Amino acid sequence: MPFSDPKYRRSQRATPLLPKDRGGAGGEFAGASFTGAVFNLSTTIVGAGIMALPATLKQLGAIPGLITILLAGMLTEKSIEIILRFSKAAKTGSYSGLAADAFSGAGRNILQLCIVMNNVGMLVVYMIIIVHPIENELKDPSQMKSIVRTSITLCTSVYVATSFFGFLLFGNQTMDDVLANFDGELGIPFSSLLNDIVRVSYAIHLMLVFPIVFYSLRLNVDGILFPYAIPIAYDDRRFYALTIALMGFIFLGANFVPSIWDAFQFTGATATVSVGFIFPAAIALRCVELEFIHSLSAKKVHNGCLHDSMTLML
Repeated sequence: MPFSDPKYRRSQRATPLLPKDRGGAGGEFAGASFTGAVFNLSTTIVGAGIMALPATLKQLGAIPGLITILLAGMLTEKSIEIILRFSKAAKTGSYSGLAADAFSGAGRNILQLCIVMNNVGMLVVYMIIIVHPIENELKDPSQMKSIVRTSITLCTSVYVATSFFGFLLFGNQTMDDVLANFDGELGIPFSSLLNDIVRVSYAIHLMLVFPIVFYSLRLNVDGILFPYAIPIAYDDRRFYALTIALMGFIFLGANFVPSIWDAFQFTGATATVSVGFIFPAAIALRCVELEFIHSLSAKKVHNGCLHDSMTLML
């Protein structure tokens, strides 16, 4: 059974976002608070994809678009609940570790490829990948379910407000990247000042979220290229080499991809759905098959989650 195979345990150690030892800056790190964890998770959720939401409402219509956002929020909460539940059962501290336990090394590699595709696009469902590092740094890990629910509620509200009011403001002139709509005159008092505030605020947000997204991107690329090497945190040469290579690739991609809409369409229809909904449901069903759960009702729940995930993807 793959759950006990030691060769898949290389990168499955609990890896928090913050170190346990802060050196001389005041002793050991006692763990993140509820508020800090909600902030980390929420900052990660509200990524670059929020700028494409008004264009999504333009394509789908206001009511179907808002319903889709709410449905995605509910399905995401269920996916995270499944991941956290089976991570505890499998005694692993990472998403890729859970995939390795359920589907061996091949499943882990496929998941890591999807995560790399997803993180390069900086999409919403990245929250699924960042859950484990946030949980590992908590003072009280039992709070994780409440943290997830609070973050999803907060960010769904932000998504609904941004998409609805962005579409309401620009209507049929809404661009793929709504930030581009703020280039011109808005036809309201202090239009120029408002444009600058929006742009500076979004730049600050991306500065905060980029290191968290890049953290998991680098970790998963390293897992694909060097599956049996020592953890990258202990190899400075590999750490700097991967960081420089990935930053160069991202910079080139940002210059040559003509529109964020193209990137979101590709990764959103493939990697995002796989990472956010298909893999959690498949892991749950696999664990049922391996007798981690003996309840027939639980199996029905997970089958329902897989069905809902496929429906959302379609």
